[in-house]
Amino acid sequence: AAAGLDNYIVFAGGQYTDTDSALAYVDAYDNGGVKINSVSALNTATALLAGATLNTGSTKKIIFAGGYSAETGSAISDANSYDSSLTRNLLSPLSVQRGRLSGASVGNYVLFAGGYYAPTIGTYYDTVDAYNSSLTRSTCTGLSLKRNLMASASTSDYAYFAGGTPPVTNIIDVY
Repeated sequence: AAAGLDNYIVFAGGQYTDTDSALAYVDAYDNGGVKINSVSALNTATALLAGATLNTGSTKKIIFAGGYSAETGSAISDANSYDSSLTRNLLSPLSVQRGRLSGASVGNYVLFAGGYYAPTIGTYYDTVDAYNSSLTRSTCTGLSLKRNLMASASTSDYAYFAGGTPPVTNIIDVY
């Protein structure tokens, strides 16, 4: 997952394809492309997580949430925030453990929508969790269709969650 904040771009988590192990790494780069070496790792090695930026003027945070844990092999509900000093804090977890979710921001909120959890038989979600400028989590009206692997984007007034599976769809939910 990736998100930008002030003069930084931040990349979090990931997966080694040859070993299927997830990563806890967080790499940040400044506008000049210089790597910042003092960024705390995610609290859990995580793949298939989502990230988005909350920028309300007084509150500027990147939030990375959800994903799959390398330790358990299961979806997780962790949410990590990074401030403009790139200091990590652990937030209240998502309402549902899930990976392959999508993140976007709108107004005073960061939204994490949809996702998938596969302990044995896969479950898709229409759940939308919101973190406000106080970093308090609430649950919004769900997506119109349970799905994962959506594209997400924001304008100044709206957050969009588009496409996804299953089945492959062209539905766009707007918040």
